[in-house]
Amino acid sequence: NEHVADDGAPAAQLFKDYGARVAQLAQEGATVVVLPEKTAVVLDPDISRTDSEFQSLADANHVRVVVGVLRVSPPGAAHPQKLRYNEARVYTPGEPVASYDKEHMLPPFESNLTPGTTLTLLRSSAGAATWGVAICKDMDFTQLSRRYGEAGAGLMLVPGWDFFADAISHGHMAIMRGVESGFGVVRSAKGGTLYVSDNRGRIMAEIKSDAVPFTALMASVPETHDRTLFLVLGDWFAWVAVAILALCLVRLVLSRPRRASLAAAPAAPPAS
Repeated sequence: NEHVADDGAPAAQLFKDYGARVAQLAQEGATVVVLPEKTAVVLDPDISRTDSEFQSLADANHVRVVVGVLRVSPPGAAHPQKLRYNEARVYTPGEPVASYDKEHMLPPFESNLTPGTTLTLLRSSAGAATWGVAICKDMDFTQLSRRYGEAGAGLMLVPGWDFFADAISHGHMAIMRGVESGFGVVRSAKGGTLYVSDNRGRIMAEIKSDAVPFTALMASVPETHDRTLFLVLGDWFAWVAVAILALCLVRLVLSRPRRASLAAAPAAPPAS
């Protein structure tokens, strides 16, 4: 709940523990399970084994699984330097593995990571809706969420990692993105909370990530996308606020000469 498991045996053990919980949740009716951001370090030579294990888990239990990892790619001909990605890997029964690379990093902690540039869109389990994938700080930014909204996303699957003290203030920013761009949010964060919200900002369910030794949350959420005023007009309110501020500053500057001339005018003689 507070660390990133090292590659090799620690990562394998954590994935095994998560796998047991995923299978349990699937038996209870879960159609998608979202694990936190950066659960473990996974080296590129080992990624195929990790993919095989989680894909088998998804296939056997008929459940989609979203796993946040820190993927490390060793130097090669295409890139002489080691590359690191904050990545969400998505395992869907009977389908190829999908992935999403976090776009917005948290400096200075993630300044050495390579940001992603593309959206990851999925068909819902029933095939009737569009889902999107983002990671933690991505949901602080309106433009990325708006791109998902314009693509018709009705539900966002978001691995996260907070710092306990900011679990509410930072973790709940993603709820506002859903209101703006018309989608529900499933956010699973280390050091914070697990919650599900709909596209009106209503929290359907929430629990602290350290409520028990291994915290899980089961909830249902609508996956319908709604076209919103924000998607049509964008950041209109912010621009109106900027325009009002500019108008106030202009009026303030223009009023200064008049106040200065009044102050410099000689006083009228006293009445006799």
